[in-house]
Amino acid sequence: MSERAANLLAATAQLVTDAVADELAAQLPHGASAPAALVTIAHHPGLSIDRLSVPLGLTHSGTVRLIDRLEADELVRREKRSERAVRLHLTRRGRRAVDRIEAARIMASQRVLSTLSTPERRQLDAILSRLLAARTHDQEDLRRICRLCSFDACEPEGRRCPVAAAAR
Repeated sequence: MSERAANLLAATAQLVTDAVADELAAQLPHGASAPAALVTIAHHPGLSIDRLSVPLGLTHSGTVRLIDRLEADELVRREKRSERAVRLHLTRRGRRAVDRIEAARIMASQRVLSTLSTPERRQLDAILSRLLAARTHDQEDLRRICRLCSFDACEPEGRRCPVAAAAR
């Protein structure tokens, strides 16, 4: 890959990241990790705080503080399994927040891609699928890479998510 292509890819990634961050901040004012936490819990109900901290890149105590805030806003509930084991689940309000988060993320990305033609979008889909699959090795990669993904958007009409397929 040329330095130019690498630089253009990085600039495009930053453009998409900024557009998504702006949309998500409008939907959920809990900081950058909150949307990812809610979407990850939606995809993996019953996840422990330890397992959630990995894709978020937070310490255990940082994840606990985030869950405390999300629980106070009635977005997440803890299910105590034992003295130390807790499983995380979304509330109805949390599920509605996830729907808004996923829609905002898709909308921001669609605006960035709006200048591409339909054939160009199909070509980009194939390239992105190949890149994502090549960087996925296990379930931890799946949780990290797809921590803000809309599974419904990624798997329409029986199509398989390239990250989920590669993680298996």
